Order: sequence, then structure tokens, then C-alpha cells
Amino acid sequence: LYPTSYTATGTEPVICAVDDPSMIAGAKVAYARQATAFEPVGNVYAPYYRQADAADRSVMSPADQVACVAGAPTQDGVAAFQKGRPSDWSAISDRIFTGRFREQASGAEFELAVLSIGMTLEQNAISYFSGAASAATEKEVKEFYTFLSEWEQTHFEALSNLYKAVREDYQHEGGFSPF
Repeated sequence: LYPTSYTATGTEPVICAVDDPSMIAGAKVAYARQATAFEPVGNVYAPYYRQADAADRSVMSPADQVACVAGAPTQDGVAAFQKGRPSDWSAISDRIFTGRFREQASGAEFELAVLSIGMTLEQNAISYFSGAASAATEKEVKEFYTFLSEWEQTHFEALSNLYKAVREDYQHEGGFSPF
């Protein structure tokens, strides 16, 4: 997800609607600044989500900040990435990698390397959020970091399943059959 782009003015709520014009305008700027770098090699998915104004959050207690972000913004983010998840992970690479990326990669070796890097990054995120959850003293903060760790685990599992499918295809094409 892109960073918060919503800024409340005057009497607007702390959390914006998913179709708030200022949030959509800010999201487009964030997309242009960050996500367009990935367009040549993959399909970018950056759904709109209800966001909490950063200035309003800054005056909240830490527990209230976590509760605010763990509400609608997190629910929208999770829902956006749960919706339409493929049940056949061997088919996901066609949805992620563009034809140009595949041409540039020229083979499963590159795809496997990229997936391996992604798996390492996910493992690092899992470790970071698990550690933060363990170190947290407030219940809400601990729950939030635990949620993030578990969410990163689903990313790791998706990449791992895709890695296994690509590796099996690569081995089959090469006539290799592991014991």
C-alpha cells in the first residue's frame, strides 16, 4: 500500500471515505512518485483505502493511534489483497510478471532468483514484526504487530508456493526429477 495521502481540513473526519477526492488526488501523486518504477517489470496493484489523517493521529495516545490505523485502514488493506486471491498458485506468475519482464528475465533461473529475494524480504519482515510484537508492552500494539507478522507470513507462503511451482516446471522442462 502507498503511504497515507489523506489530509483532513477543518471539520472533516479523522478517517476519510474510500472515494474522498483529496485522498484520491494524493494517492495518484504517491503512485506516480513510487509505483511507476515497477511498471516496466510487473503489474502494479495499488487499491484506494480509507486512511487516517496523520496530523490528527499525531495528537492521539500511542494506543489510540494503533487502534485508529488497525480499524478501517487496515481492514481495507487486508480486504484488497484477500479479494481475488488465486487458489492455483502455479498460475499466479502470469498475473504478476509482464511479457516484457519475462523476455528480459529469459528463463526460470531469473524468476527463481527474484522469488527467492522476495521470500527473504518477507522472512525479514516477519522477523521484524514478530520481534516488535514481543517487545511491545501495550496489548493493542502487540496485537497490531502480530497481525502484521501474520500478514507477512501469508505473503511468504504465496511466494514460496509460486517458487515451488516455477521450480517444478523448470525441473520438468530440464528432464530432472528429484527423488
